[in-house]
Amino acid sequence: MNVRINPRQFNGTVRIPASKSHTIRQLLIASLANGVSEINYPLDSFDARSCVSACRAFGAGITEYRAVDPSNENPNPPEENGKKLVKWEIAGNGGFKQKGVIPNTCVDVGNSGTTLYLALAAAGLQPESVEFTGDEQIKKRSAAPLLDALSGLGVRCNSNNGCAPITVKGPWKGGKVSMPCPTSQYLSALLLASPLAPSGTVTEIEVPLLNEKPYVEMTLSYLTAHGIPFQVNSDYSRFVISGGYSWKPFSHSVPGDFSSAAFPAAAAVISGGKVTILGLDPDDTQGDKYFFDILSQMGCEVKWEEKREERKEKKKRVKRKEKREKRREKRGKRRLKGRLLFFEMARFAAGLST
Repeated sequence: MNVRINPRQFNGTVRIPASKSHTIRQLLIASLANGVSEINYPLDSFDARSCVSACRAFGAGITEYRAVDPSNENPNPPEENGKKLVKWEIAGNGGFKQKGVIPNTCVDVGNSGTTLYLALAAAGLQPESVEFTGDEQIKKRSAAPLLDALSGLGVRCNSNNGCAPITVKGPWKGGKVSMPCPTSQYLSALLLASPLAPSGTVTEIEVPLLNEKPYVEMTLSYLTAHGIPFQVNSDYSRFVISGGYSWKPFSHSVPGDFSSAAFPAAAAVISGGKVTILGLDPDDTQGDKYFFDILSQMGCEVKWEEKREERKEKKKRVKRKEKREKRREKRGKRRLKGRLLFFEMARFAAGLST
């Protein structure tokens, strides 16, 4: 088969799929909260569905709402009847730490490593034994640093090789642990679970190695939004969180995924076109937001368009944002997921890119 491509400018408007990292965090937090939460326009993916199944296993009631999308503005994939995922309504009951609310069977996370790590730590609040498993890839993905840290906090962990199947059992006693984090998901798991430990419990985490700092910032932003205090030093090598807190019910729309947004942006840049990308949050902590800073440095026009009330609200966070930008500039050059895409764009630039 021969395919002929006629080059032309890439113009138009596109809505970006929701962030997987935000989607799974919101699912877990809503399930751990006491009350009803709404997650609007989440990512409909296999990983997200694995997280839904895990949260349901721990007693969360999750109702799914789908609708036909005649304007094709919803980036989620349609089912056979043409309906797309619009919203989850989650009735949380703090189930991960309630005695007697445990899965009847082994919790299967499929291929979702994020679900495995975050749910493992939350299950460490349970006074009953909980077993996790996954597909063949998950069974080869080590959770050893997280399991060692949980053991140091009083949680009983059982695994032959640090991989699934894994069994955990509380209580979470707190204490001081050291945990290298080649993936930030280990640290996010402890940060999300430790506030729900018993009152008077203090969890101190030393982190000699940390990759993917933007995703830790994402997790910390949820703690801040829910009024949960924490201590962290400037280089993110030490965290302290007290127990006795709870997650609050909420209603949020899931921000768009900056990694996905890089592709239509690059297509517009290379072709000399103009694209409007919907669904992104300019204050988001996603590491690939730095991609758009690179576009500006290359001479591209990048404009953020927000509603007046949104701008007014976000002015309150300017100082915090400026501090994040300094850290993001340093790590973005090292961790940008879209760096291969940047290399391709550099081929079309007028000068040398470094």
